[in-house]
Amino acid sequence: MTQVVDAPDATGWEGYLHGSAFSLQPADMFPWTGDAAAVLSPPVHHCAPSSSRVADALGAVRLAAARQESLQWELDAAQLALVEAIRNAAAAGAAVSALCLAADMTESELEDVLK
Repeated sequence: MTQVVDAPDATGWEGYLHGSAFSLQPADMFPWTGDAAAVLSPPVHHCAPSSSRVADALGAVRLAAARQESLQWELDAAQLALVEAIRNAAAAGAAVSALCLAADMTESELEDVLK
């Protein structure tokens, strides 16, 4: 895709448009719609012989970070479900010792949940 602009003399900006920022160059308006690998990994600069290894390593970091984020969401949901179950059991009249045993918590941890 190529950018389309009016000629500088037609817009009155001919004295102000200097430098590479204003040159007509192809632009990819939606870079994320291309190859999925290109979206997940940064542009590789071919100045170093190990740039492919670095890109692969960074891809592994991104994958591990995404997995960790997903597991964190699951952990948060499980903790909320545990708190709700503990509060429901306490409201139903369960003994503190039974709650501690079932939830694998100390009494002070259980008190924090029930606050």
